[in-house]
Amino acid sequence: MKGATIYASKTGLEIKAVTREKQKGDYKEKSGGIVLRFFQKEKNGKSIKFVCKPIEIHKLSRTIKAVIKKKPEKPVVVLFHKYEKTQDGKKTEVKTTLKLEYWKSKDGKKEGFAIILHQQNGGEVTINVPMDKDTFLYVSDLLHHLSMEQSWWTVTKVEEGAGKEVVEEDSPSEELEEVVEDDELDDIDDVEF
Repeated sequence: MKGATIYASKTGLEIKAVTREKQKGDYKEKSGGIVLRFFQKEKNGKSIKFVCKPIEIHKLSRTIKAVIKKKPEKPVVVLFHKYEKTQDGKKTEVKTTLKLEYWKSKDGKKEGFAIILHQQNGGEVTINVPMDKDTFLYVSDLLHHLSMEQSWWTVTKVEEGAGKEVVEEDSPSEELEEVVEDDELDDIDDVEF
């Protein structure tokens, strides 16, 4: 497994490179992706997987560095996913928000950062993974590395009967050519450590 797990006192965050697969007629598409699994360490605690494209992970990596530099007073929303799921014949809309937060104790002696996942799925779950500056920066660097490594895409043709796959094409996905525009990140390259 390529990735890492970050542990806090009551929660954690597993970061893992994955292969995403999709069948389209006689063709199978495969592409790189990254899963962020937020979990509560307590018995029967919640666990939520947040599957991301490499471009989303790259944006998250850059935003972590901006939060380290700017230390915003309010949490910064970085990613938002929305989809419908059907369970027991009932459709439910699932909304998941990933936020970054800088915090400081009231006396000003302690400070830190957190990656927060909030999901609305009939009920609501929030998993907050606090960390120090070094761990936050490590997560940023790891995410940046995985976003580059997982930026690949292949299409294979599935032959009838034999179940064999033949590689037809290996090229960048149109999805990977998305342009991320975020004015708050304009000066991120000026971050000093």
